[in-house]
Amino acid sequence: MLKIAVVDEDRAFAESIKNYACRYSEECGGGDTFEVKAFTDGIEFFAAARTLYDIVYIGCVMSKMDGMRVAKKIREYDAETALVLADEDVSYAVKGYEVSAADFLKKPVAFSAFTQGLVRIMENLENSEKALSIRAKRGYARVAVRKVEYVEKDKNYIVYHTYSGDIRERGVIGEKKEILTCAGFSRINSGCFVNLMFVKQADGASVTVGDRILPISKSCKGEFYADFERYLKNQTRV
Repeated sequence: MLKIAVVDEDRAFAESIKNYACRYSEECGGGDTFEVKAFTDGIEFFAAARTLYDIVYIGCVMSKMDGMRVAKKIREYDAETALVLADEDVSYAVKGYEVSAADFLKKPVAFSAFTQGLVRIMENLENSEKALSIRAKRGYARVAVRKVEYVEKDKNYIVYHTYSGDIRERGVIGEKKEILTCAGFSRINSGCFVNLMFVKQADGASVTVGDRILPISKSCKGEFYADFERYLKNQTRV
């Protein structure tokens, strides 16, 4: 399931995106489903958005915070989410390059234009960097690896800690070892894997990931430091 946000005070535009996503899923989605959330402006979006979105559709003209400001603010913390600008004035399409926009839609949006853009975006998502498929309450969510700082168990749940908020999945963390290891994570204790790209410091019995200091168990210490050394060497080659 792809998570979509629509940020625009134009309610007709938001409704069209919701309807088109539903129609695409029914007519030509091949099993693809979408969860669409609408926000009337950028202020509301940034105040409420703790969800990681795959695609954000943004109206260029809004009274409280214009679309370019919204897009640039998103890019301050998220370089991967596909941004789609929309307006009656096609001259805004050129401005999309400033925020690496994935597409531009001319209002009123036709279903064919929406579909063509959506297909391109989904193909890019599939061919882009590594991602984790997380089984959420309403289906599967796809989260880019570089958004996940560390993963830990919490009773019967697996918690994915991202810089935009936590995502919970019912399951056993041990069963995720192969998937997480292949994605660049390393186990630091029986209930926690850290994303090596977020490790700021490793000092004996603890590791600093983002703003958190996490304990390293004796049984995992050797494997973790071997993984971390290998990661640093690969980064040096780059």
